[in-house]
Amino acid sequence: FDLALELDKIDVAHALMEQTPEEEKKSIDTMAKWKKLSDAALKISDFDLTEACSLASDDFPGLLLLYSAVGNFEGIEKLAVMAKEKGKTNIAFLSFLLTGNVEECADLLIATNRLPEAAFFARTYLPSRVGDIVSLWKDDLSKVSETAAKALADPAGNPDLFPDFDVAAQVEQMFLSQREATKATGIPSTQYPTAKDDLNLDLIALVKSQGGPPAAPAAPPAPPAASSAPPPPPPPPAPPAAPKEDNSAAEAEAARLQQQAEERARALEAARLKKEAEEKARALEAQRLAAEQAEAAR
Repeated sequence: FDLALELDKIDVAHALMEQTPEEEKKSIDTMAKWKKLSDAALKISDFDLTEACSLASDDFPGLLLLYSAVGNFEGIEKLAVMAKEKGKTNIAFLSFLLTGNVEECADLLIATNRLPEAAFFARTYLPSRVGDIVSLWKDDLSKVSETAAKALADPAGNPDLFPDFDVAAQVEQMFLSQREATKATGIPSTQYPTAKDDLNLDLIALVKSQGGPPAAPAAPPAPPAASSAPPPPPPPPAPPAAPKEDNSAAEAEAARLQQQAEERARALEAARLKKEAEEKARALEAQRLAAEQAEAAR
């Protein structure tokens, strides 16, 4: 095996590793050989062999580097599950975060008893779960100090300490809707030069600026005019309608969320274009001033 690697006979080294006896496949020496073969395959850009060797040696950091570098979304999803099952929580957390699976990130922090981190993570990405996680944090902290546990604030009991929390919940729904809308196709890497500007947007302020006052309730119908004529006989009762599955409410809610996500996406794009135009204007102004200074110096 070592001679094959020194002679750059990658295929021969791979064939030798595949002949490893079953009882030696998980030995330290075998894992080290798989890692060496993975590094050799990576040097010649044989990514398929690199992936196979990394899987055989449980090289989760190497797989995370490989999948993230080549944009293998499905690979990162599978890696997150494998790392979680093998107890590699750091790799699992990063993989879940890269794929936008923030629910699993929070569950992983809770499962490893990292409750403070889970609460702060939920405050940023999952406001709807802050209350439940803070409750778990309080129960855990009360075993050490009741006073400290009572000092923890939550949105339900201390709304004044969580400004714009309702707006943050709307932003969460925007994120989840956008994630579902792009889950099948993903976002092409070619959009990075323009999409990166969205990272600097203040979504809370954007949602507040787009929101309006609630619509006024409809006026009640006017009572019927008095008449001396006797009222007409009541119509016969209609036959009962056949029961059917009531899914109109769910469909309406899904349509509302989709429309809201599209409106927010358009608003984000408009804000990005505005910022880009301002940056271009500043750059042109700087160039003009520099030209004037150079002309004055001459």
